[in-house]
Amino acid sequence: MLEKVVLYSALGVRPHSRLAQRLEVALEEDRRIKVDSHQGTNIEGVYAVSDVVTGLNQLGVSMAQGEIAALAIHNRLREHKNDR
Repeated sequence: MLEKVVLYSALGVRPHSRLAQRLEVALEEDRRIKVDSHQGTNIEGVYAVSDVVTGLNQLGVSMAQGEIAALAIHNRLREHKNDR
């Protein structure tokens, strides 16, 4: 007999976005941080990932968001270096 177990550990989690709010980062109605397709916020150079942004609160998604943000930061730093 096969047993199936499904665990959604983050459902119902409230985002802790007070710091973002103090920095005047744009928030969604549910207090999650608004981000673009590269995890950037409305403030240049500020990125957000994981449970504090809108989307699936799952480890794999958070890891992918982190990779997207890291690549965006890397590219931004490369452009900044080339502008000098």
